[in-house]
Amino acid sequence: MGVKGNLKLIRKIGRVKLKAKGVSTVMIKMCQPQTGEVKQCKMGVSWTALFFGCLVPLIRRDWPWGISMLVTQVVLLPRSLVAGLMVNVVMFSLYNKYYLQALKNKGYVPVEATME
Repeated sequence: MGVKGNLKLIRKIGRVKLKAKGVSTVMIKMCQPQTGEVKQCKMGVSWTALFFGCLVPLIRRDWPWGISMLVTQVVLLPRSLVAGLMVNVVMFSLYNKYYLQALKNKGYVPVEATME
């Protein structure tokens, strides 16, 4: 089974268990086979992105999202507090999905899924 198959399997298993237990997130351990580097990421909403904005992708070294969020917040926040905060609200619902996809594109393979 390829990377896509593993990711779909983890998502399917996670959804079934989430519904059964009422759990809000699934932690997925991703491994880069060539370097052996292991990263953990969550499926679901990103509360840290809601409260800390562009710091989350910058700390995770997710440079494209971190820099784009930083620029967007620097441009929008002085003009309108609501518009600046909307960036965080949008990223709250989307960032973990994008981060997981970026890891997959870099060759990371899901090896384990746990629930919180």
